[in-house]
Amino acid sequence: METPSRWFQFKLATLFVVMTVVCCWLGLTWKDRQAAQAVQERAAVIQLLKSYKMTDGRPTVRMLHDPMHPRILRPKPMPVELAQLGAEPVIDIRVPSEVFRASKPGPYTGLDGYLRITSLFPEASCSIEPLPTP
Repeated sequence: METPSRWFQFKLATLFVVMTVVCCWLGLTWKDRQAAQAVQERAAVIQLLKSYKMTDGRPTVRMLHDPMHPRILRPKPMPVELAQLGAEPVIDIRVPSEVFRASKPGPYTGLDGYLRITSLFPEASCSIEPLPTP
């Protein structure tokens, strides 16, 4: 008489170890993807802000390694994930009032847009350009 074949058996501890490894891998992959998207969005915001001219002639974005604008203050530390993916540190961001008060809604207009910019650049000091006085 033939013995019935048995299913593969494993302990509950093995299941916990395998699930932990899989969840850690998924979490790290998701976090890297989010950081990569943040680096791309940072570059897009920098280009957007650099396209505007300020009323006083100062730059809208001051980078840490910009030879034209020497650094005065030491910047706040940048998140490690962003630095590892090649994001450039930013010292100062001045949001032009045209971006803040744009008539067309966009991802960086209004208070929500300003808060989004400040969350993308945690190491920078962000401010809104005051409206020119007539």
